[in-house]
Amino acid sequence: MPAFDEQQQRLVVRIVYDGPATAGKTTNLAQLCGIVTPRRRGELRSQGERAGRTLFFDWLQIEGGLVDGLPLRCQLLSVPGQAVLARRRQHVLRLADAVVFVCDSRESGVDIARRMLTSLLEGARCPLVIQANKQDLPGALSPEQLASALGLEPGVRVIPARADRGQGVKETLVLAIRAATDTALDALRQSGLAGFDRDVMTPERLHARMQAAERDEAPSSVAEQVARALGLSAPAATRRPALPTAAAPPGCVWPESGRGALRLAQKLPWSPVDGPPGTFTYQVGDLHLETSHRRHHPSLATARLALHDLARRKAALGPLLPSGTVLCAQPDPAGGAWLWTVRPQLPTLGSWMESAAVAGDEAELARALAAFGDAVFQSVDHAWRGAPGVEVSPSSFGLDGQRVVCLHEGRDAEGPLPGPGPAVLRALDQYAAFPQAARRYVGVLDGAFASLGLIAEPRARQELRDSLASAQPATALARRVRARLVAHLDDRAGLAASAGEE
Repeated sequence: MPAFDEQQQRLVVRIVYDGPATAGKTTNLAQLCGIVTPRRRGELRSQGERAGRTLFFDWLQIEGGLVDGLPLRCQLLSVPGQAVLARRRQHVLRLADAVVFVCDSRESGVDIARRMLTSLLEGARCPLVIQANKQDLPGALSPEQLASALGLEPGVRVIPARADRGQGVKETLVLAIRAATDTALDALRQSGLAGFDRDVMTPERLHARMQAAERDEAPSSVAEQVARALGLSAPAATRRPALPTAAAPPGCVWPESGRGALRLAQKLPWSPVDGPPGTFTYQVGDLHLETSHRRHHPSLATARLALHDLARRKAALGPLLPSGTVLCAQPDPAGGAWLWTVRPQLPTLGSWMESAAVAGDEAELARALAAFGDAVFQSVDHAWRGAPGVEVSPSSFGLDGQRVVCLHEGRDAEGPLPGPGPAVLRALDQYAAFPQAARRYVGVLDGAFASLGLIAEPRARQELRDSLASAQPATALARRVRARLVAHLDDRAGLAASAGEE
């Protein structure tokens, strides 16, 4: 249902970008930041993003034209595509006045797209536009072939696109806005403004509403989602963690002096904090405590071994380790033990960037981006020198005083850690509208990748180069910077000259 903002006398329509994970939903919104002038749009907001994956929704607001004489505002949202986050997806879809369903056009992506589209059509009662994305990739189906493979009804528009280059992005949005405003116009003519929703959503209110809905969900349904996502049995997924205490057995706290922090934490109120599925995160005073189903061990002995391994990896982080970090293997009365990480509650580089951008403080944004560029260099350099790899994204690093530190070492996830290239270039896409901050960031990247090219072995250099090549930048600036960083890694002789010029 379209909304009416009584305070600003505007019609508000919501267009939701739906589709499988990595199909290109967020890329569409990032590209629109370069297409639509900053005077007519807000900043791209990501609620709950981690390592480039949407956990709640992305949000972009655009001021449109007029509908029956009333100014139009378009709220664009993208949903998480991961199956385990299906309830969050459905919550956002219920707001839609039009849906853009983004597909990976390759035949390998059709099955999951068809299943998601079927569930969408079962619940949605609003106009639909299909975007056939990734048309440049080998094996991509044509729009006509994709429409047939998805079993679309006649009349559903399918737009060919290459979202990473901006191709088809504007055309898709224009069709979606036209469909949503047609719905609004029909409602205006039938019942005037009386039938319009007065609840004009903001990203903060929507995020809070979704969190509240999850807290009210039946525990069994949440457990089933987590079990499917993590490959656990339902009983394991329903188990709640035993909280860490200073009374943990000998050898179960690292460092041993950390028992003081645990003793203090026991005296303070615990507040749950939102996190990825399968994790348990709390704020206790100025401390951040986190564990997950993957850190539940069948016995205290195996938990103690896991603690020693994690402690070794944490210590190897060196200056990237947050001060005051404590690990605790806490016995579970129901059996086994939970491995907890305790550290100071620190702002992430991602939140620093976002708050600076929202405030329009380009100097502060430049400092935040420069800190992220330095974090990328430190984490890659550490990995090449034998330290544990870390998950490279603005949400994985925090600010500990004046020092950038690693908040997530990224070892709870299955499979290898993603390379840093996509996250490095995504930050440029996100803040390309701030040229001075972007130049500062590019300068830091130039120096960092010049140094990395000089110290890397051929295989490591190739892996970093492949990571950059796998990225799909949404802006011309990010594509130019990608070419420069690849050149640093391709030519060791040129790198020496580049490093000398810095």
